[in-house]
This record gives sequence, structure tokens and C-alpha cells, in this order.
Amino acid sequence: MKLNKLFHFIPFVIGLLLMTTVFTGCSDDDDELQQTAFGYVQFKIYKSASAATKGAETRGTDMLDKLATLADGSYVGLDSEGVAGEDEYPVLDGTLNVYANAYEDSIQALRGTFKRLELNVIGKYFIRFTDKIVAQRVFELWDVNGDGGLTRDEADLITSIPRYFLSGDKNENYKNITSLVGFESLSNCTEIGYGAFENTNLETAVFPPNLKQIYQRAFMGTKIKKVNLPDSCIFLASGGGSDYMPFYNCSELEEFTMKDFIIPPERHYTINKGFSDCPKLKKFRCNSFEYGYDSIATTFALPSFSNCVSLEECDFGELKGYVDSMSYGMFENTPIAASCVPVNIIKSASQSYNNCTKLRVVVFEGNLDVLGLRMFFGCNSVTVIFKSMTPPTTLEYGGLRS
Repeated sequence: MKLNKLFHFIPFVIGLLLMTTVFTGCSDDDDELQQTAFGYVQFKIYKSASAATKGAETRGTDMLDKLATLADGSYVGLDSEGVAGEDEYPVLDGTLNVYANAYEDSIQALRGTFKRLELNVIGKYFIRFTDKIVAQRVFELWDVNGDGGLTRDEADLITSIPRYFLSGDKNENYKNITSLVGFESLSNCTEIGYGAFENTNLETAVFPPNLKQIYQRAFMGTKIKKVNLPDSCIFLASGGGSDYMPFYNCSELEEFTMKDFIIPPERHYTINKGFSDCPKLKKFRCNSFEYGYDSIATTFALPSFSNCVSLEECDFGELKGYVDSMSYGMFENTPIAASCVPVNIIKSASQSYNNCTKLRVVVFEGNLDVLGLRMFFGCNSVTVIFKSMTPPTTLEYGGLRS
């Protein structure tokens, strides 16, 4: 650090020292300090103050985060006459050796702003979880060495997010979470457990990059707005009773995309609520939807979207395997105006289009076997087109009544 700027920067640094950590000059550099025209100061940041002094403990990570706030240009230094300097940033000149784990974004902010400051991180990088409640819970479970952060080595040990991890039903405080930023660094995590984030104020859903499956109720009742699952995620669990699908009743959800939805053979899968009761959902899209064979299943139905009153697009892509049926109340109370039912679908479930007041035309591409109970109940005027020359073998009560 240039000495002509040092003295007016010292009060700021001292303030940080009192709040957070211990800076100590390196005595090894005394000769160099005396020989350099403008002076040279090397600082060390210690993981614990005990490395430099006795009777105090602190975290160098906090010090770095506070120092990184200088990168926003808000600090204004004073020259020797007490006049504000002209530089946008204070002049940091020299070497800073960080003997602690640190947040990478803080380091990059400092490097990008203070070009003459050499930062050497001897510790490891922490993953930053921006939500404090989420961070605290993560550290409780996975901060192996208790240093108040999660390194990438520690993150690599995480293979699944446990059942009720941050369930609002299990802990009132968990209801206040809003973001999962940081989960993108959990590269070995492949599962999100049952009810993991249910009934919270979660708005920003960030997913592990190699996620494979999400269990029942995991995001039910949250306020997430967009879900773009990684390509590796191929399964959303569902069951009977209250074991609803993971994204049921998300009041703010507007968009959902998933590459391939694959239900493995003999999974005994039951569609339970699907994406129903997501009133702001506009777009649902998959590249493909596939059912494996199940020896006890009688139908292989698609998820439902009942009460999705903003729905504009619903595209399952290519239907594969044993997919053969619509689900009960599949588009009930939605604003759709037209529906093209793929050739794979041979069973239309009860009340599939119940109360779709804007529906005007439905086209069945395949050879429909069952026309479900009160399929068009509550609709005003619908034209139904059967492309197959073979009429349905079963017409349930009120199947074409509108």
C-alpha cells in the first residue's frame, strides 16, 4: 500500500480489525519496507487470532467479506490535508496472504477491483449460501470441521437432501427461507427428500447439477416461480394419501421444464395431484414422458393440472412406453381453448375437461377406448373430433355431456 494513501486508509482498517479479525505485519519484510520508496506492507489473515496473538478468536473469512465491500466504490479516502481523494477506490498495494478458508466471490471482487493487490489464498474456498437460515441448516449437518462454512470437499460428501430438511411443517423458522442459492455446488447430490422444503416461503429454487430424483411433497406449498430441472433429473415421486407430487400447490409457480420424465418398471406409480393448484402456472414442458411396465397397474396416466387457472401451454413431448391415459380432472378449471390428445392416449379419465369454459375443440389422435365420466361437464360449446374410424368401446355416464 502506498504510504501517501496509507495513513488515511488506516482508520478504516482499524475499525475492521476491532470488529472482526487480526491483521499483523510480517516482520520478515522489515528490510524490504525500509528499502522501498513508497513502502510495502504485507498482511496475513488468520483463521484464528490465536495464530498471531493470544486470548482472542475470530474468523478471517468475515474480515475478507468486509474488505470486499470496498469493491463497490463506496469508500472515500482522505489525503494528508483532510480532503477527499480523487481515486474511485482506496489504493491497496501489496500482498495479502489469506491463511483461512474464504468465499471465492469476495476474493474475485477484490482481485477485479484492486489490480495492485496480490491475494494468495492458502485456505480453501467456501460455498456461499445466501439465505442465512439455509446456511445455518447446511452447516449444522455438513460442516465437518466446524469452521462455520462449507468447503467443496465437504460439499462433495453430500449425496442427498434428507427428509423434512427445511420443512415449514416441522419448524416454524424454516418457513422464512427464500433461496437455495449455493445448491448448484452440491455436485454429488442426486436426491431431494420427502417434504424437504414443503410449506415455506421459498422463492428461488436452485438444484444440484446432477440431481436424479425428487421425492413427494419436496416443494409443495412453496412460492417458487420457475423450475428448470437439470437434464439428469428424470423422476418425480408420487404416492397415495397425502404423498403428493413434489410441486403440488405452488402458488407462485409460473414455469416448469424437465427434459425426460421416466417412471421405472414396477414402481407402482400413482399420480397424486400432479401440478394441480398452481394458479400462476403458464408453461409446462417436457421433451418426453415414459412409463415402464408395471404388472399391477391398470392405467398409466399423465399428471394433472386442475385449477391451474393461468395455464397457456402443456407439452409432454414424446410419449413413450406404456403411457395410455389422461388423469382424473386433468385440465379441470383451466383456461385452455384447444387440446390435441396424442395417439398413445386411449383412455380419457373422469372430468378431464371439467369446467373448462373457454374450451372450443378437442382432437383425439388415437383409437380411444374409454371416454370418461362427465368429461366435458361445465363446458359451454365444444367440438370433439375423433380421427380414428373406430368409436370408443366404453362411454361412461355423461361422457360427452356439456
